[in-house]
Amino acid sequence: MPYDILGTRIDCVDKASAESEIKERLIRSRRTAMFTPNLLMIGRAATSKTENILNAASLNVSDGSGVCLALRYRKIKNAERTAGIDVARSALEFAARQSLRVYLLGGKAGVAERAADKLTKEIEGLCICGTHHGYFDLCRDSDEYTSVIADVKRSRADVLIVCLGYPRQEKFITDAFDTLDGVRLFMALGGSLDVWSGEVRRAPALIQRLHLEWLWRCILEPHRFKDACALPVYFIKASLSH
Repeated sequence: MPYDILGTRIDCVDKASAESEIKERLIRSRRTAMFTPNLLMIGRAATSKTENILNAASLNVSDGSGVCLALRYRKIKNAERTAGIDVARSALEFAARQSLRVYLLGGKAGVAERAADKLTKEIEGLCICGTHHGYFDLCRDSDEYTSVIADVKRSRADVLIVCLGYPRQEKFITDAFDTLDGVRLFMALGGSLDVWSGEVRRAPALIQRLHLEWLWRCILEPHRFKDACALPVYFIKASLSH
């Protein structure tokens, strides 16, 4: 069942349900865009004067403890954090079994390539059909954008992992969805390529269980502390909204 948090639709599904939904959509070739909103993204979307691009997704999973805590405060008991990187890993394993082709887009130069190398070693049969860094002009009239679109088309990708950060990745997927009509599944996954490549270490399981993964990221990337200061305000607004 979907819920509204400050104007963003959240599909309240647990990890198993999200994984099952993605597999079913891939089998039936139901074209899907999965976004992974956290409380910071939702708060920014609410204060932005532009259209809330997060609601363009086919599936919005709650990738953030703050989102789940706010829902639970509103007596929604089935709220559970669904980490996009975990759902994506399951989707990649399924893609390998189904002989589907995967394209990795995002990160600094070389990150997507290193992630592809590690993933293909870890997941037997996984086909990474193309990679590209995330530092390109998102303007649809630009040569860089056109080149990226052409490369994805040439790759004949079934699954496109997009890691450009919010809101660039959501904008790219929304703009390219109809153009890249051969892609069955688009996934907006923030820093997942950095984790898969070994560039960034994911928080230990204990930190994740304590809902402190955001603090772990801030410690690794101190510039995030500025953004984190807004989280209490967003949490209060999200908890009281209906």
